[in-house]
Amino acid sequence: MRTMSETLKVVLLSILAYTIFLPCTILFAIGILFWRSCIKALVYFRHCGQGWRIVDPSSVGMASTDVYDTHSWTIATTFEIHQETFDLQKLRTDFEKTILSAKICETDPSSKLAYPELTSCLEEKFGYYFWRPCPSFKIEDHFSYLDVPNLKSIDDPEDFNALSNHLLRDRRWKKGQPLWEWLVVEKLDGKSLVMFRIHHIIADGWSLFKLAARMFTTENSVPLASVIPLPNASRGRSCLISPNFIKAPYEMVKLSRTLNSSTTLIPEEGMQ
Repeated sequence: MRTMSETLKVVLLSILAYTIFLPCTILFAIGILFWRSCIKALVYFRHCGQGWRIVDPSSVGMASTDVYDTHSWTIATTFEIHQETFDLQKLRTDFEKTILSAKICETDPSSKLAYPELTSCLEEKFGYYFWRPCPSFKIEDHFSYLDVPNLKSIDDPEDFNALSNHLLRDRRWKKGQPLWEWLVVEKLDGKSLVMFRIHHIIADGWSLFKLAARMFTTENSVPLASVIPLPNASRGRSCLISPNFIKAPYEMVKLSRTLNSSTTLIPEEGMQ
């Protein structure tokens, strides 16, 4: 009797979910999207032709903490170079040529830049973040040698953890500047460290590695594709999320019935 009543309760809740919760959620989502579109249109109208772009919804969550505080969502990758010194000028030149100047379609001179966020800064308008082209951007400001006197050996876990904490926590981003930089530490037991640091709102870990791989691709490597693939996740995600969202109440009932019929449950009298 207890199992039947609990199953009936779940069924009733599922019916309410279909008739009340689901429509209300859809209306709420439509309202949020409509409001976001209005803000986007207003900002684009006020800054027409200035290259403003609203931050993608999947990325804006990375700005949930203060972007310019010590707890910002920062990621970094480190390369160990078997050279005592490293040519920072060449790194800067290669990055400008390979990444900053890269276009969506390399064969089309009029094509847009593939990574416009790397020359843009964050600007908040009406509670939403936008990418704004940075007028004071200088590539030289994002390449520097890092002096870490306490770092004696890269093989020492404590020293390496201290360096990681400095990259991800102690070092803050500057307002009005793009959220990325290259840092080089030289003369570490005959080696050097090359570090690419970037805010999570621009790229995730996989994108960070792809940028680095593109950066260090040589002429003898496999040639890169002429057209850089851009994510088209909005349509795919909507196709996947919609059926799963609609089936959620059914899955709740199915899970409840499975749990209630489990023979591994402890009887109530055994818990007294």
